[in-house]
Amino acid sequence: MKNILFATLLLTVTSAFAETEIVPLDVDPGYWESNTELVFNKEIDDMLANLPESQRTLMKEMMKSKAVVPTVKTCITDESYTDFEKDFKESMDNAEGCEMTLKESTGESFIGEYQCDDFNATFSIEVVNSKRHVTEVITTAGGAVQTKVNVIAEWKGADCPADAAR
Repeated sequence: MKNILFATLLLTVTSAFAETEIVPLDVDPGYWESNTELVFNKEIDDMLANLPESQRTLMKEMMKSKAVVPTVKTCITDESYTDFEKDFKESMDNAEGCEMTLKESTGESFIGEYQCDDFNATFSIEVVNSKRHVTEVITTAGGAVQTKVNVIAEWKGADCPADAAR
């Protein structure tokens, strides 16, 4: 779940740890909704391939129901960027034994790695246009298991509802 929240946090990324110059993503301020899709890893797909068709379908449906992530509602304002670098670094420092490295930062993309003692993730954000961007996070835990998370964020309007995170 931390991976999904991390990917969602990157919706408003303007900085991270690295020598790479930080460039804000070219996205419109306002109300954004992010939807997350968990893509099953190869080991799970291989395991399911050995099941009879009826059991395979049932297992896939059960796994999908467990992997449902609610829509994340976020409000991005000019104030969101005021102390973002400081706030972002402090939130990443809370994970002991973890380090984040930024590899690329432009108005159109943000690429990096998050490495911990027993968990690693690579992430990339591609700005499709100022009202839509796509995040991909690939995680490895225990040196073997890979999971891919796709997050699609879309701008919904200039006005933010009360229940949107700020």
